[in-house]
Amino acid sequence: MKPQMAVSVEELTEMLNEMGQEVLFLGDGVPVYQKLIDERMKVPFHYVPAHLNKQRAAAVAALAEIYFREGKTEHARDHQPDYLRLSQAERERAAAENGSC
Repeated sequence: MKPQMAVSVEELTEMLNEMGQEVLFLGDGVPVYQKLIDERMKVPFHYVPAHLNKQRAAAVAALAEIYFREGKTEHARDHQPDYLRLSQAERERAAAENGSC
C-alpha cells in the first residue's frame, strides 16, 4: 500500500500495472482520463458505475454506523481535508512571488 500522492495518470497507471492486482476506478477524474486509462492499463480494471463513483452522505452514515458499533467516536473538527498539492491560486501566487509569471 502506498501513501496518498498526487501523480500524473501515466505514473498512476504504471504503478497500478506493477502492483498486478485488479483495479476499480472512480471519481470525477474518470471521464477526463478514461481514454488514457483504457490505453495504458494492462491488469484487469473496471469503472465504478456513475451513480456510485462519488462521495455520498449515505456512505458517511454507513461508516458512522460501523464506528458506533465498534465504540469509536470522532468529532467533526478532527476531520480535515488532506490536500496533496497547492490550489491553483496558491501556485499562481507562488509563481508571481518568484517572478516566474
